[in-house]
Amino acid sequence: MLPGFFFPFFVTTDTFALFALVGGGAMAAMASAAERGRPLRWLVVGVLTGLAHLARADGVLLLAPGLLAAVFWSKERRTSSAFLVLAGYFAVMTPWWARGALAGDSPLPLGLNRTLWLLRYEDLFSYPASILTPERWWAAGLTAIGRDRLQALLTNLQSLIAVNGLIFLGPFMIVAAVENRREPIVRLSGVYLAVLIGVMSFVFPYAGARGGFFHSSSALMPVLWALAPLGLRRTVRWAAELRGWVVERAQTLYGWTAPALAGLFTFGLLWLRVIGGTPSEPAWSGSAAAYVAVAAELDSLDPSPPAVAVNNPPGFFLASRSPSVMIPNGPPEVLRAATARFNIGWVILDANRPEGLAGLYETPSSVTWLHLARRVQESRGEDILLLRVLPEGVEP
Repeated sequence: MLPGFFFPFFVTTDTFALFALVGGGAMAAMASAAERGRPLRWLVVGVLTGLAHLARADGVLLLAPGLLAAVFWSKERRTSSAFLVLAGYFAVMTPWWARGALAGDSPLPLGLNRTLWLLRYEDLFSYPASILTPERWWAAGLTAIGRDRLQALLTNLQSLIAVNGLIFLGPFMIVAAVENRREPIVRLSGVYLAVLIGVMSFVFPYAGARGGFFHSSSALMPVLWALAPLGLRRTVRWAAELRGWVVERAQTLYGWTAPALAGLFTFGLLWLRVIGGTPSEPAWSGSAAAYVAVAAELDSLDPSPPAVAVNNPPGFFLASRSPSVMIPNGPPEVLRAATARFNIGWVILDANRPEGLAGLYETPSSVTWLHLARRVQESRGEDILLLRVLPEGVEP
């Protein structure tokens, strides 16, 4: 009820809450199957892991603790237990892969392998994607590659302490995890956490440090939140023995203090990040309001616009119903190639633009094939530019 940083995301149409339920449920099913060893439970583990993969691409990482539990911690029939986990997983995922094969000639996303060769977060929006190659990645040098991964590891560990542990609950979670380290669900959650940190720090460091770890760690939260009061109780008992407190009285005091602090933390974050100090103009919907205003201006300029290049295509489509594509990362020449390829008629450029388009944002007249038709000011006072793409040979 008081989830801190997760609160704004748990109540929106994202997969945070869903992944917490399905991922946490998968680990609970793993623990139950490891303790009781009934075949149906291992099948349930596979089904829940498949549902977690449907919720998030990195939900597949839950296979690691699932198969580990089946092979090493199952009391009997270890091979058949692992087979049942995989059977449940493939039963859920195969229809999705079949749809992908029918829709795009490949069961997996076509650009999946290219995400391994990013050199910075903005490379996710490179055009054409063919520039993301192992040769380009290797040419950056081991120093830069290693530095970025260590930085991602540090960022993810900080997120684990501040976000997942809500700062003050983290120590209690650790105390309870150590005390209950032989419990299957604690061990399995530890395996998932180790795999998640490794993948989000060393395989996908840029997406991981920019929110991927935070998002995927929601599967751990049911376990971590269950550990927090156990760790608090154990810590209070230890402190009471050390200081001579009355245990029951100390447990009552700190038992109420912890959720009270969690509540203050949660609603403080809600006020700062969602409401923003002005309830009539909440910060959370600021970009949506800006896009509604931009959509109205665009409709007055061009009632039936072709595709629009914009920083947030889903958000702009929601506001305008105009076909939208992502502004590619790179200089104006790259943007020009994308406008031709995707029949883009308008470019909506805001302050959160690619580095290569900083000059265009500051001086729109510097690019001759774009015409500044209108400026819209968002709530933060920054301009959003409506740039019309001119046909070849047409002067502004």
